[in-house]
Amino acid sequence: MTKIIRTAIIISFMLLWSCHEKYDQSLYNLRFHLNHWIEIDFNSRETKIEIMKYKDSLILTKKEEQSIKNSYIKNKIYDFYGDKVFCEELPVMPPIDLIISVNIKGKTQANITISDRLTSGNNMETKRIIKFRDDLMSVLENNESFKKVQDTLYKYIKENKIILL
Repeated sequence: MTKIIRTAIIISFMLLWSCHEKYDQSLYNLRFHLNHWIEIDFNSRETKIEIMKYKDSLILTKKEEQSIKNSYIKNKIYDFYGDKVFCEELPVMPPIDLIISVNIKGKTQANITISDRLTSGNNMETKRIIKFRDDLMSVLENNESFKKVQDTLYKYIKENKIILL
């Protein structure tokens, strides 16, 4: 009897392990829009600042890249469909949003907008997207090539006297 139970446990473990999802660049792609100004294509690493026709490359270390991919899988971002908005009950304006476009097999599956002021959620879907946002922003905020893109934008805004609303 114990051999049967042990065998069943081992087979169950092997099945669960084999079903472990991985980020496949030929299947998934993510686009991030930060503050409506900066756009990042995760697979190509292209960054754009549309108002100034600026393009550059986001350089990620293997550890940074893996951190984003792991968070994508762990938080099941591929399970989101349609347009989703996550914000506090009484949004403070103007919001500083992160928009995540989830593309699977070349088609947009979801557009997820999440406020930077949202810190907790009352359901698993909200908690998952907050965790992914926090993981992503942690990587980007500590990345030198992303800081360069931000500095370029802020310099342009200051030189052109653009008022951010």
